[in-house]
Amino acid sequence: MLQLECVDKVSKMPVVGLVAQCTADAYGRLKASHAVANWTLSTAEATAASVGRVAEHAAATLMPQGPLQAVDRTLCSGLQMLEQKVPLVNEQPQEVRKININ
Repeated sequence: MLQLECVDKVSKMPVVGLVAQCTADAYGRLKASHAVANWTLSTAEATAASVGRVAEHAAATLMPQGPLQAVDRTLCSGLQMLEQKVPLVNEQPQEVRKININ
């Protein structure tokens, strides 16, 4: 399976987790709202999963890991710079709300 460290780093940022949770909650409510919505979204999920598996296999087969690792390292370096220059990106959203910015 294709594993990129930069994706792991971004997914662990609190604000990204909050957005993902809010999106998942809204998606769940939409999916549960009607049988047709449930069927449509379930079909879309299955299709997206199939396409993802094919794309991942194609990427693993056609693209050597060297270039992907170089891109991953570059993105991780950029994320590290962002975290140093804007430490607020690693704060919990409820803590960010408490900060008085003047």
